[in-house]
Amino acid sequence: MRRSRLHLPTTAVLAACALAGCGSAPDSELPPPAQPAKAPPLTEEPKGVIDPSTVHYEPAWKVDPDAPPVVEQDGPPATDPTLGPNQADAGDGRLRGTLDTRKRTLTVVDKRTGERQSVPAGVGPAQLVSEADRFYVTDATGNGLLVFQTKPELRLTRRVALPGTPFTIAADNKEHDLYVVLSARNELVQLPAHGQPFVRRRFKTVRGVHLMNAWNGTVLMRGTDQSQQLGPRDTQGEPQG
Repeated sequence: MRRSRLHLPTTAVLAACALAGCGSAPDSELPPPAQPAKAPPLTEEPKGVIDPSTVHYEPAWKVDPDAPPVVEQDGPPATDPTLGPNQADAGDGRLRGTLDTRKRTLTVVDKRTGERQSVPAGVGPAQLVSEADRFYVTDATGNGLLVFQTKPELRLTRRVALPGTPFTIAADNKEHDLYVVLSARNELVQLPAHGQPFVRRRFKTVRGVHLMNAWNGTVLMRGTDQSQQLGPRDTQGEPQG
């Protein structure tokens, strides 16, 4: 039995390799990045405060790095302007992670030593966030949340099943929570940001949430034609499971 598990058929190995994102195909031959699901019609009233217009919020990587700093008492914390799309820092800012949604890889560089590590990142990775010494990736095609540990080396340690095409993700580094939008369900799930995350709460959202930020128990989302805000009373109440 042991020998049979060591000698996999060649076709199975190649298929597994393709799904994991390994190989060295040129960019022109790579599949397109995963996309969120088409938002279905609303069947339930979204939770929290709904604004019929879109709020003035841009993700960190769209902020002009040459603009003067703006301090907002009730707004999200300042973010390193050197972060690009699908980049995040972990390990007290020492580790810079970059998610390549076409090559389906997560690459982490130690900014002090220059050491570089790269691992496969699911079937159709979408977005990346970090918390403490971990990176989290939504796998839209694989319907899951991938957890990557960085100590003692970069590796995938857990996959949390999240049916519903998980796409947009945000980390509340103050409350140590993760928020993932299930784009096919108009639903937001909250998970604890540790090594074994699980769905703690679920919230109905506006249609087409594509931008999100979270801080101090507050979650701000921008949808197709509406914005939505959840407050600490929503996100820090009794867990729903």
